[in-house]
This record gives sequence, structure tokens and C-alpha cells, in this order.
Amino acid sequence: MREKILIELSKILNAMDKKTINELCKILDIESGYAEDDVVHSPNHYIGKYGLEVEEVLRNFLPRYVDPYVAHRIGSAIEYLLRAPLKNGKQDLEKARYNIEQALESMNE
Repeated sequence: MREKILIELSKILNAMDKKTINELCKILDIESGYAEDDVVHSPNHYIGKYGLEVEEVLRNFLPRYVDPYVAHRIGSAIEYLLRAPLKNGKQDLEKARYNIEQALESMNE
């Protein structure tokens, strides 16, 4: 029975984001192992609601692009689009558009 409970708890924890895990660990008075906001390695504006990081998206999708310059521009656009709500809003959306325009221009050459 204990093992079954631990497995279910593990599933729940895996579905939580870092902030929720940190809050739960504070309540239980245990160390979570996650920094509140690691501004160098995992800033909050690059982590989705369920813990998916922009870096994971980029590593999975950018290899599909043959041209490294286009891949770079598309990757930058994705970063700006995904971080916009928590960082620079409209400015980030404009930067994303610029990067997409640069990628399209390169593809049309």
C-alpha cells in the first residue's frame, strides 16, 4: 500500500511546476531542491504553466530546419512569443515578428 501511495504522489509531483513544489515543501518544512527563480538557468518567463521549458521546445523542433540561420531566427521568435506575457509584452511580440521576417527573407533568397 505504501508503495502505491508513493507512486501516486510521484505522479502528482511530476505534474507540478517549480513554484507549486516549493510552496508544498514550505508547508511540509522540507527542502525542494528548486530555486524560486533561477534567473540564469531557468528563469520563470521561460517555463510554462506545467513546467515545460522553452529550451525543450527548441531542442525538439529546431533540428527540422536545414538552414542554421533560419533555425536561429525561428528559435528566437519562439522564445520571444512564449516569454512575452511575463516579460516585455508587446515589445517581445514585435521582436518575434522581426525574427520571423528575417527568416522568411533568408528563405526567399
